[in-house]
Amino acid sequence: MKTREQFLSLSKDELIEYILKKESDFELLDAKFRKLQEDYNNTLKKMNNVIEQNKIQIIRAYTPKTETKLNEKTEYFNEAEKSNNKIERKKGSKNFDVDYLESHVNETIIIEPENYKNISDDNNVIELSPDISYKVKYIPRTITVTKIITKKYFDRVNKQFYQKIKDDPYPHSICTSDLAVNSMINKFMYGIPYYRQSEVMISDGLKISRQNLCNYQIRSTEILKPLYLFLKNKLLQTKTKVIYADETTLRVIKNGKVNSYVWVYISSYYDYPIYIYEYCKTRAKSNVSCFLNDFKGYLITDKYIGYDKLEGITNCYCWAHARRKFAEIVKTLNKEQIKNSQAMRIIELIDKLFVKEKTFKEKNLKALDIKANRNTKNYLKDLDSIFAKLKSIKVQKDSQLDKAIKYMLNSEQEFKNYISDGHIEMTNNISERAIKPFVIDRKNFLFSNTQNGAESSLIFFSLQQTARANGLNPIEYIKYVIDNIGSNPSDEKLESLLPWNFKNRFPLSK
Repeated sequence: MKTREQFLSLSKDELIEYILKKESDFELLDAKFRKLQEDYNNTLKKMNNVIEQNKIQIIRAYTPKTETKLNEKTEYFNEAEKSNNKIERKKGSKNFDVDYLESHVNETIIIEPENYKNISDDNNVIELSPDISYKVKYIPRTITVTKIITKKYFDRVNKQFYQKIKDDPYPHSICTSDLAVNSMINKFMYGIPYYRQSEVMISDGLKISRQNLCNYQIRSTEILKPLYLFLKNKLLQTKTKVIYADETTLRVIKNGKVNSYVWVYISSYYDYPIYIYEYCKTRAKSNVSCFLNDFKGYLITDKYIGYDKLEGITNCYCWAHARRKFAEIVKTLNKEQIKNSQAMRIIELIDKLFVKEKTFKEKNLKALDIKANRNTKNYLKDLDSIFAKLKSIKVQKDSQLDKAIKYMLNSEQEFKNYISDGHIEMTNNISERAIKPFVIDRKNFLFSNTQNGAESSLIFFSLQQTARANGLNPIEYIKYVIDNIGSNPSDEKLESLLPWNFKNRFPLSK
């Protein structure tokens, strides 16, 4: 530290240089502190990962066996939560109480074979014991059961059986689209794990295990997958040629890695809303290039290198991320320091562009008009002034400010590409907002046990978020799709099931 006398002896330039050096020293110390904090958080995460892996063994000890199998893959959805309610039943018995179901039957459907009486004399037709199944609709605290009697006949002369098989998305199960979709919505929208839902159902007398609910999800997403893939193709063929992207982590226990990744791809504001969530084992660039293989257009992202230099794709980098770099510096300064802060000057220049963009939206300008306004002399002057200012700033190498400046200057063209098309936003905030609901839900279910389980979850999450973005009630819409999509649906059928065709049928309650 210099003494008072030493400070008084300094010239103006020497004093400025001294202050700038101290500011740089402070930024360096701040960076070291942030690194230590990051290391601490990473260590804490690793410890928590070990704890959660140990919980798996506890979970298995409390996991009930399954109903008649919808799917053999029964370990997809082991949540990091302990189930305390074990369902007691006799060996070989079904995982539901027939007497209980009978007592709650409020509708009985009798299915007769078609035209069986026209084939042979009535005396030669024997009525056999019918097939009896049950279908359950579950509304919290309200259980309704539909009893289905499928009659069977045998023609002794023609040696022919007669039985009409009703098209059922969940064969050999008490599950309905109502029960399955409501349980999935509870998990993915409201963050209620399956084991908790199971406990509520059991308290109401309906013995459905957590694993049953997992199997219902597996079957449901198998049904929904063709529509999911069709929506993905629609996204890649978007008319505006604009896609927003972002990614986050997801723990998949049997992947062999600490973290896998969930990627989200979203259509432009000017297209029909489409949200596609995709699971990938790594954060490698190949995942993006594989997904966007058939896409030619603009990709709006943060500056993650995995999105960079893809064939046929023009990168547009997010200005909100760039601004954030300078805002983090300003947060560390006091009021007096902010007045002379170069970082603050950059923020002010960026905000001038944001104000202009806000005005365009308030005026409801069309894409062509937005492009025209962005290419006016005044707008381009404000845009160029940002990079001119960045180039003029002299700062200590590797300081926080230096890194923020290089972050923008090294990708100047990518930050400017948005002006070439009015359909493009300055930021990728839409994708960041889309990833947030998944991050919130992840705090509840914590992880998937297998890759197939993760993929199943993301199929449903994609359709749920796409439905909401289109102003639909996701429960009613997805129920309708499950009940009407059928097996091996044609492109015409899938086209008719796209969410924007149902705006007046399943409106989202406000």
